[in-house]
Amino acid sequence: MIKKVFLWSVSASLCWGAMEFTAWSFAATILGGMDTLKQERVRAYQYRPALAEELNGDETAAALRQAFASAWEAETVHPYFGYVYHKKEKIVANGFPSKDIFAYSSPQDYNVVMLGGSVACQTHRHMGSTIVKAVQDTLADQGKQRNVHLYLFAAGGYKQPQQLMILTYFLAMGAKIDAVINIDGYNELAIAWFNYKDNVHISLPYYWRYRTHSLTDSEQWLTASEGLVMADWEKSWAMDMDRAVLAWSPTLTLVWKFGDSIIEARLNRLHLKFEQRDKDEEDYRDFPPIGPSNPASLEEAVTLAQQIWWQSNTALYQLLQAHGIPYVHLLQPNQYIEGSKTLTRREKKIAFTTDFSHAFAKDANLRKHASDKLNTYVIPTGYLGLRELGKTLPYQMNFIDGTMLYRNVEKDIYIDDCCHVNQRGTALIWKAIRPTLLRAITSKD
Repeated sequence: MIKKVFLWSVSASLCWGAMEFTAWSFAATILGGMDTLKQERVRAYQYRPALAEELNGDETAAALRQAFASAWEAETVHPYFGYVYHKKEKIVANGFPSKDIFAYSSPQDYNVVMLGGSVACQTHRHMGSTIVKAVQDTLADQGKQRNVHLYLFAAGGYKQPQQLMILTYFLAMGAKIDAVINIDGYNELAIAWFNYKDNVHISLPYYWRYRTHSLTDSEQWLTASEGLVMADWEKSWAMDMDRAVLAWSPTLTLVWKFGDSIIEARLNRLHLKFEQRDKDEEDYRDFPPIGPSNPASLEEAVTLAQQIWWQSNTALYQLLQAHGIPYVHLLQPNQYIEGSKTLTRREKKIAFTTDFSHAFAKDANLRKHASDKLNTYVIPTGYLGLRELGKTLPYQMNFIDGTMLYRNVEKDIYIDDCCHVNQRGTALIWKAIRPTLLRAITSKD
């Protein structure tokens, strides 16, 4: 009996070992290796939409997951701002990751607002306490003891005219605002390009068609709901397998990969269903999801995006000037601007591409959008136009062309192939903003 058990154990061990070796070999030769698969599995459940306090540049999840899941899981449509964060994300005040500005309106309160997209969110997270202290010290030097508060009215993907709309709303609602910082430029071009490729007017918010389809089409709502369920299954499947006792096992990893591929295939089919209905149903092509018609060519679309940027910032300045509020505006740097930085070896590997891969890494059906024109034409050419238009903005003393901030930096700055930077990068952004902001505050007071 003992001999039989021993032989059975040896046989089972040999079979298991052979299976593990086969799985490991398959993973190594076909799927990029076990480390790659394990990292992919972790990303599948750790991915969350780019919340202001969590953004770290690792946005490698499929664009479809963003389209189906982020708008429902973390964000909700807002009537004026486009979208804000759900309360369930523990971001309670007015849809943003800040305390309630309406609760701080006494003469002792000094409220600084930061606008922009995800790079503004990074700057707020990395440098927020430094900004507050610098403003507080500057006011104290003038003999004014103030309680300085920094509010982040920004989110991943925000672009003009969203910043203009946000400030207009808060001022109309009676918020006490003492100074405003805006960090923009990349999204105004990149999101405009994405909208243009998606047949959505370039002025509308990020993923607007997906966020609003269900408001005008019940069938699209059902498709979106199924997509949300599938995205949740994908996340749970990865989490359960990654936390299993045998998570290290090549066999178990291949089982996860097989299941993940099935879910991804279903998500891709749902996306195609979205696309097909968009093409076939003229009645469906309603105004809310797509807006007015875009310019005929990409070149004209880039020019319009530049004009929207200039006009929105000019209007924002005029609005704030009428209220006596200092406005400091920085045109953010980007690695695709020629001559803006000598990329390190690591940056060349992770932070430079010509195919917009950071948004479409896993979704083959969406790679049709990944024209090399984003990083080889739209961004470098579009930024040239923004820099020239920046010279004509009516607030030259408070406008900072930050496109060359990293030109002489030899260390790592960029952390993905989009636009996001590490803390060294945000520190340099604040260093560029600091003298202008403090001078504007001093001049006002």
